[in-house]
Amino acid sequence: MQQNVGDASMFLKDVKQRLETVFIDNWFTELNQQLKRGSNRPRTYVLFCNFQFQPYALTRLRVSSHCLEVERGRWLKLNKIPFENRKCQYCNVLEDEFHFIFECPMYNNIRHIYLQDY
Repeated sequence: MQQNVGDASMFLKDVKQRLETVFIDNWFTELNQQLKRGSNRPRTYVLFCNFQFQPYALTRLRVSSHCLEVERGRWLKLNKIPFENRKCQYCNVLEDEFHFIFECPMYNNIRHIYLQDY
């Protein structure tokens, strides 16, 4: 108040917005740097980069908290399965989030229920 900022609520709103923008910019830069270093972990996460509440299932896919082969293959520390060999047991192609959501015929019934509007 003693800094002569004018409308205090507008000032606080501007500060909050700037802090949020800087945080998001830094966060996005870090994700891109991880991708450039060869990490596959943020590969799907960057497709849905936003700071909004999301349904639980989508959040699990975004943060790689699922049991698809693309993740399970890296859990084995000593005998880690190479990324390109983490295949769907049904289709024999890379079982990543995209394959799970859009391609795999094994999940057609789930897809019709949850993605019917899309």
